[in-house]
Amino acid sequence: MAKQTFLIFLLIATLAACTKAELASAPTEAAAPAVTTIATREPSVTPTPLPTNTATATNTAPHTSPSSTATPPVVPTVTPKQTSVIEPTSVPAPSATSVALNLPGWITESSANILLLSNQKTKSLSILNVNTGERHAIDVNLDDLEPAWFWQDGHYFLSFGFPTDGETAVNLVTGEVVKLSDINRDELSPDGRYAVHTVSWGENAGLATIKDYKMGTETELINPFLHYQRGNEDFTEWAYASYWSPDGAFLSVLYDKHYYSDNYDRNLVIYTPSGEIFRQYANVDTSWTNPWSPLLPYKILYTGNSSVPPCILDVIENKSTCLEVIDEWADSQKVSPFHYIWSPDGNRISFVYGNSELTGLCYYELATNNLVCPVSNEDLWLNKQLFARIQFWSPDGKYLVLFFDEFGIIDVVGAQKVAVFNVDNQSFQILEGEYLWPSGDPWRPPISSDTDE
Repeated sequence: MAKQTFLIFLLIATLAACTKAELASAPTEAAAPAVTTIATREPSVTPTPLPTNTATATNTAPHTSPSSTATPPVVPTVTPKQTSVIEPTSVPAPSATSVALNLPGWITESSANILLLSNQKTKSLSILNVNTGERHAIDVNLDDLEPAWFWQDGHYFLSFGFPTDGETAVNLVTGEVVKLSDINRDELSPDGRYAVHTVSWGENAGLATIKDYKMGTETELINPFLHYQRGNEDFTEWAYASYWSPDGAFLSVLYDKHYYSDNYDRNLVIYTPSGEIFRQYANVDTSWTNPWSPLLPYKILYTGNSSVPPCILDVIENKSTCLEVIDEWADSQKVSPFHYIWSPDGNRISFVYGNSELTGLCYYELATNNLVCPVSNEDLWLNKQLFARIQFWSPDGKYLVLFFDEFGIIDVVGAQKVAVFNVDNQSFQILEGEYLWPSGDPWRPPISSDTDE
């Protein structure tokens, strides 16, 4: 479903505007979580609109604070503060099988940039060490491959997919293949005290809760947009794209009303760890990946109902600066940019672009206000023109992996070609073979140098 939502987003990316967003509020009905529930309250804030962009169209560095007439910042009911580091509650132990894989030692090297790719035709996974060029293949007898990295209960795993008898995964340290019947997919706060659980389908779709492992409680989050609806038609409500700010002081949750006509409303709510609403913005899209800048103060990358221009919201000051350089460039090239992602150091924002003829990869440098587009049509020509679809930064920011195919912005996903761009030396290497569309960020997340045996 995330793939479909992403592709729908590409099709409507035609307008160039920095959108004003409005605010609305309404309570939800409390659901009975598995642990003690803290009753939530109506938000005590006065709704205010998302400020319009005040940056000039050219020669304006995004770090410059615009002279905005925005309303004063909303004060949360509870002041966010850093909590002590604790361990999450325990989860059911995985059931081991008699199978163990011989994995390469570099798969757990903390300095390695490792890609996870999958091939449905051969039913295999390919693990690539981008630093050294070494590759390791794993044969997986699954019809529906959706591989993903994840950590659970102090262990590092690589999941293969979702068979009916439990999720098959391999322990990266021991190579042991296990069945995990109860995987914790919740988004942990940086200090490990809190976890957010969102429901994107089923009868509880749209529900979001915060678990406090220290207090042993679970709080249902109010969706202030529950009754906010622009389209007069049936819809499905999703709660997804939940992310913690770098220090865990705030949580952002994107609520999506997906109408049967394939239109949608995307609304952003920012909570404190206690579940209080700090900000709420209607018609704000952060659906690509983690919208929080890796650097403090608290900034979020977003767009309105159009894919251009992307804007940076200062959450505390409630001020926005839109990147007009990208807007003007896209207009001059008559292309649609999409899939904006912060670099790990917070100094660049990458995106891909396309139309029926042009395609490529760019990144915007915030410190210099420069737009760099190192990959274009000729780089993606393989006996026919292929088109960029989606890109991801490596954890150290030295590489960008690019997925591309023959369909481009059309609402079809084909077999993907994959290339790696080296940001330092500006080299571009296309990998052999064809792969599946990634089910998440294909880069192995940062890993501790002293893994648990």
